[in-house]
Amino acid sequence: MPFENRLHQVKDSDEQHIRLVRLLAVGNEEAFREIYDLFWDKLLKFVFSKINCRESAEEIVQEIFLDLWEKRETRQIRHLSGYLFRLARNKALDTIRAQIVRDQHREYFCRQNSNKDSGTEASLAFQDLSDAIQMSLAHMPEKTREIFRMNRFEFLTVREISSHLQLSERTVEYHIAYALRTLRLYLKDFLPSVILLLMT
Repeated sequence: MPFENRLHQVKDSDEQHIRLVRLLAVGNEEAFREIYDLFWDKLLKFVFSKINCRESAEEIVQEIFLDLWEKRETRQIRHLSGYLFRLARNKALDTIRAQIVRDQHREYFCRQNSNKDSGTEASLAFQDLSDAIQMSLAHMPEKTREIFRMNRFEFLTVREISSHLQLSERTVEYHIAYALRTLRLYLKDFLPSVILLLMT
């Protein structure tokens, strides 16, 4: 393709992104869906290349779009693609750091469990954590809580939940991402390293 044509395509793409960002800022759902369709696969491929886990990569991309929609009125986005991929990179790095913490804690608990007296203490710690998670779930909207329980505790897929509740798969994905975000926020000061172990 001649250079002039490629340059023209880039210009058209930039103008399209500017238009979409402006529409998004005033709550235009069609613009949001168009951004979603334009960038979902690209962001998923990018995040997966960093963390090599499809499920975690999908959760990160869901969170990116949830963040984009929730903060549409306050974010000053000058370059849509750059904004989304910076967000993806940062979230991928957070996930990598969390994995390091999880590995350290697995090693720690393995060592602790080798000691006879440590079993009860570890069991109580996890019971406390479980109680705290249940409390945080109680602070979620009913529909979000229901979808999260079906996905994480009953191990239903997004498609299965969508069919069961008569909701679009995209809506189910948003609720799951919102629930994960709420849990991380609500439990951030409660055994943070162990929470990271259980949250992904």
